[in-house]
Amino acid sequence: PFTAIQETGLKAARHLLKTAMELSELFSGTNPQPLNLFFRRAMKRIAIVTDAWHPQINGVVTTLGRTIRDLESFGYLVKIINPLLFKSYPCPSYPEINLSVAGPKSVGRELSQFRPHSIHIATEGPLGWAARSVCKKKDFPFSTSYHTRFPEYVRLRWPVPLALSYKVLRSFHKAAAKTMVATNGLKKDLQKWGFNN
Repeated sequence: PFTAIQETGLKAARHLLKTAMELSELFSGTNPQPLNLFFRRAMKRIAIVTDAWHPQINGVVTTLGRTIRDLESFGYLVKIINPLLFKSYPCPSYPEINLSVAGPKSVGRELSQFRPHSIHIATEGPLGWAARSVCKKKDFPFSTSYHTRFPEYVRLRWPVPLALSYKVLRSFHKAAAKTMVATNGLKKDLQKWGFNN
């Protein structure tokens, strides 16, 4: 039997595969059903960009770990672009998280070397913004995910208005072909803040 975390990882892997097929439909104009075999054979490289990675222990890292195992079991090669690949510094007021100082050029180099068929940006940190910039510049479709009620978290630490934080996050996710969320409740909350994808 699956644990809740394993189930979440499997759902995320299935959703990522579905999103890749939907993106293919957008750009090829064909029904995605016949593409299933194509994706099983040809779409082999998926890049996941995340500012949250080992040695951190949190829900994002756990979910991504399970998603990666599931994708690899489906035959995909997955590259994780994470802070360990670049010079990083502890996050102010949350030193367990390392924030990378890598910009779009460094992240773009990692993506170019890997040559992914699909890019998923898992977090809205410095690496996420750098990857978003690269994808937009190269007109490469990508998906994102929203894991945490980050504006509320920021508000607890600093006097930043929720509306401002949500505006920044809405701008980040708006460029994605699809934004994944863990629950329907979270999806409805984001829709109230103007998230539409």
